[in-house]
Amino acid sequence: MALNNKCLRCLTSSVEPFLSEYVVASVESHLLLKLTSSSDHQNFWLIRFVSRVAKKSGLLFRLPNLSKRKAYIVVLMGVGRIYRIFPICYWNEIIPYCYDCWPSTWPAWQSFFIKNKVKAAFFTSKQAALHFSSINSQMYCKWLPEATYSDDYLPQKKLKHRNIDILELGRRYSLYHKSIVNYCSQYGYKHLYEEKASEILFPTTQQLIEGFADSKICLCFPAALTHPEKAQGVETVTHRYFESMASKCLIVGKCPGELLEIFGYNPVIEVDMKNPFQQLLGILNTINSYQDLVNSNYERLLEIGTWEVRIQEMVDILTNELTYCL
Repeated sequence: MALNNKCLRCLTSSVEPFLSEYVVASVESHLLLKLTSSSDHQNFWLIRFVSRVAKKSGLLFRLPNLSKRKAYIVVLMGVGRIYRIFPICYWNEIIPYCYDCWPSTWPAWQSFFIKNKVKAAFFTSKQAALHFSSINSQMYCKWLPEATYSDDYLPQKKLKHRNIDILELGRRYSLYHKSIVNYCSQYGYKHLYEEKASEILFPTTQQLIEGFADSKICLCFPAALTHPEKAQGVETVTHRYFESMASKCLIVGKCPGELLEIFGYNPVIEVDMKNPFQQLLGILNTINSYQDLVNSNYERLLEIGTWEVRIQEMVDILTNELTYCL
């Protein structure tokens, strides 16, 4: 599929990212190593206000006959963030990298693609990429899974020397959580989790990184298990898996099919729902025997799960297959 040879640019955030969006900053920083950037100008309060009004009013679209010879890669953490393309969307091509593309939001994403005459889009979810490819014959849709920046993390400490036994961060699989929480307390294991929905275990990115570095086990489950009503059958691998491996934590939970495809093997200790705490107890009592597994996961991550690798793949596709230019 050949497209006209527009010059690639990266639209970068001009405001300090929320903790939940530090991933966006990481993606953009690696795009900047390859491309020229342009700020989204959202640091100006008036621009922020107008961009949100334009989004709510359905006024974010590409104007015909005004397109310059530039194409901007924009990282969108959900369809609710499309206001970031204001005002460049009116006279430039947009190449979105789409996160949180759940079935309930597919109509909104499709409207965005049509209004902005999107010719190429990347998706962190393979099922989302397949869906939009099936309904948009003129749009190039590519699965580009999440990754991480390994240099941000602190994998040096051996599992046996870490102080947090079990880290249960963010959304949780309630059925599993309820089956282990009382036992962990009873047996004196340090089990960190958010007791209230509004609680944040690690308020800063640095504290988050240090928390991972001091954790033996990180519990990871896909949204298809934790929030089936939201996922609606879409199972995708998230950043939590990659940052756990970058920290050399042992992942216990459920391996999404995408992760198995990316790694070529299962890097996760699959939970035993019949004897969940007994399984954890056995792992913690022999935690040193899992050091080789976390080491292997880390080495494999460096090969195929970093932003350096992922962004290079994106740029190669855009320049070699779709004929954009740097």
